Amino acid sequence: MQAPPSQDEINLYNEYWNTLSGNSNAQVLPEHIIVNFYKASNLNNQCLEEIWRLSNPNNVKSISKAEFFLGVRLIALAQQGYNVSNLPMNITIPQPMFRGFENVLIQFQNKKMYGQQSSFNNMNSQPVQQTKLLTSSFMTNSSNNTNKVYSFGNNTSPIEWFIRQAKRNEFSDTFEKFQKNTVFHYDSLKDLVKDEPVNQNDLDKIWALLDKYNIKVIRKGQFIIFMHILESCKNGDAIPNSIPYSIIQSTGAEKEMEDRTIPCNDKNIKKFIIIIIIIIICKKKKKIIF
Repeated sequence: MQAPPSQDEINLYNEYWNTLSGNSNAQVLPEHIIVNFYKASNLNNQCLEEIWRLSNPNNVKSISKAEFFLGVRLIALAQQGYNVSNLPMNITIPQPMFRGFENVLIQFQNKKMYGQQSSFNNMNSQPVQQTKLLTSSFMTNSSNNTNKVYSFGNNTSPIEWFIRQAKRNEFSDTFEKFQKNTVFHYDSLKDLVKDEPVNQNDLDKIWALLDKYNIKVIRKGQFIIFMHILESCKNGDAIPNSIPYSIIQSTGAEKEMEDRTIPCNDKNIKKFIIIIIIIIICKKKKKIIF
């Protein structure tokens, strides 16, 4: 996750949102309005499509304010030459530029200049609602309280559907630690999150995205996606409604998602062999008797 947004970021993005919504206090805007606004950034279509995918992973037709703010932030970084799919940590976020919306930036700068003095006298004048919105989108949950149980119900930021290689390796190592007979069992979730407890209902929602046949096991590719979602939610992202095929494909989980087989563990195999031996012995005895 990138650094949390500054107050200037929140205020500027809010100015753009209010301009597009006509100051109507709208909480969502239709797709075509956002698309046309993004195109005013002068970025190429390929870059804009990637930004759209990252900020709107479920490809919904009505864009929330949190999704819009994330998209504008990614545009600002792309305009500085950053690869939005592989961003470094703790980078300074520049102001985005949109052709035809220069007046919005000027108004924002004027408000900032004239509002600085009054802000010292009235700390409550800050837009608290938007601060909370983006804080939940970009900041990590506090872990100072060792008894904290993570809950994702109030998270709003969409997940970034890109898993860095270092994280893939980390999640693979975790899988190897907990796997039994090449699969991770639902019953192992408690051990997985025992150091950082997570609300069980939220865990089940994430699990259901990967275990669509409810067989209570997932394989390595699925586990990597599961851990990515879990970690993203701990950092303030919302539980997604679905998983894009691109991330399933990139982790090699296409066949895993359709695999309904459950590998037998060693104990069950031994029991099965013993039962077969008993059946064979009983059949032989019957032949002798009759």
